[in-house]
Amino acid sequence: DCDCQPRLKQTDATYECRDIDCKFKISKYIAGRQLQTSEAIELLDKKVLPQMDGFVSRFNKPFSAGLKIAQTVSKTGKLGKWKIDFVFDSDLEPAESLREDQIIKQLVLNNGVTGTLYATEKAYYLPEMKTKDAPEGFRLGKTILQKELAASEVESLFCVGKTGLIDGFISKRTKRPFKAHLNLDFESGKIGFEFPPRQTKGATKNKDDKDA
Repeated sequence: DCDCQPRLKQTDATYECRDIDCKFKISKYIAGRQLQTSEAIELLDKKVLPQMDGFVSRFNKPFSAGLKIAQTVSKTGKLGKWKIDFVFDSDLEPAESLREDQIIKQLVLNNGVTGTLYATEKAYYLPEMKTKDAPEGFRLGKTILQKELAASEVESLFCVGKTGLIDGFISKRTKRPFKAHLNLDFESGKIGFEFPPRQTKGATKNKDDKDA
């Protein structure tokens, strides 16, 4: 391991180690915010920085976040480049830490609050939506009953409280596919199914007669 701190140098765009055999190099500018020398040293030493202001998203929206740093490791155990991630919730698992490139869009929620929707490999996150069971922000798995949810459906769920009719859910009990709307209780954070009204036999017969 290299003790980069006394060897840390800066270029116009990066902080990096003077040791040519060391792979440490990070960008000086992160989401529109310049990382100060003291912050770079602290990040290198502690591998994490507390929440800071001054970041700007790709939608030109300011936001606050912490930073953490880790060196990538290949499947063979070879050390690779250093990677910086945003941290919005210290309780999130490292694999679920949120980054700027995971932002889908800014949303105005059903309750009027403006939030930022993120998509990770396995879930959608909305840090601004806080409930009793999720005080640090709401997490929704990307797949429900074997159906992967599209971002547009999740957007509708958070903004309106209900999705359009979604086809392709698979019942755990019968193993059969079914269609349903998803609805969201904004106070409890509970997700539920809302089924379309069943068509009666009489209505089906009348439709067949009309089509004939």
